[in-house]
Amino acid sequence: MMANYWPHLLAMFVGGALTVQVGMNATLARVIGSPLWASTINFAIGLLALVGFAAIAGSRDDRQLRAGPGVGVDGGACSVPSTSPRSRSSVHASAA
Repeated sequence: MMANYWPHLLAMFVGGALTVQVGMNATLARVIGSPLWASTINFAIGLLALVGFAAIAGSRDDRQLRAGPGVGVDGGACSVPSTSPRSRSSVHASAA
C-alpha cells in the first residue's frame, strides 16, 4: 500500500527542500554581498555533489551521450545569464 504513495511523498520532500534552499541561497547572497558569487558557489557545490554521486553510482556507457545533439549537453549554460544581476536589470529596463 505504501508503494503507491512514494511519488507523492518524494514530491513533498523535494518541495520542502526547495523552500529551504531558496532561503539558504538568499542568506549566502546577503552574507557575501553578491548574488552572482552566491550562485557560483551554489552551482560549484551542486557540481561536486553530482560528480560524487556519479562516482558512487559507477560508470556508464557514454556512446549515447556522444551520439546525441550537442545542444543538449550545453543546456546548463542557459541558466547562467538568468542569475546575473545585470541581465535581470537590463530585462526589466527594456520591458519598461
